[in-house]
Amino acid sequence: MTKIDFKDIRTHKGSQHEGFEELCCQLASFEEVPKDSIFRRKSGAGGDAGVECYWRLPNGNEKAWQTKYFPDKLGDSQWVQIDKSVKAALDKHPNLIEYIVCLPINRTEGRKGRRKIPNGSLG
Repeated sequence: MTKIDFKDIRTHKGSQHEGFEELCCQLASFEEVPKDSIFRRKSGAGGDAGVECYWRLPNGNEKAWQTKYFPDKLGDSQWVQIDKSVKAALDKHPNLIEYIVCLPINRTEGRKGRRKIPNGSLG
């Protein structure tokens, strides 16, 4: 299997963060969704409301993606940023039924260090 190192991702609009976001949004645009769904790409320039892109399904529900280019670690400050994006997405997208956070790291299954998320699940 080919090993992918996202620290080497090609820049887009002058940054690797933008390159990772572009890759994830392009992949999201190929998701299998119901006929007549509409794909929307948001720009973070004025605030993306916690969402980089999303599919609006025919019934009005939304399936959204958020990217965070954290290629080195996922520590407390990174979790704060993710939490902020999740809260913004829930606030600005009331029809959100699925939310996918894309990270350029391999989150192994290890149980050590799992943190409690406010709704009671483990992250």
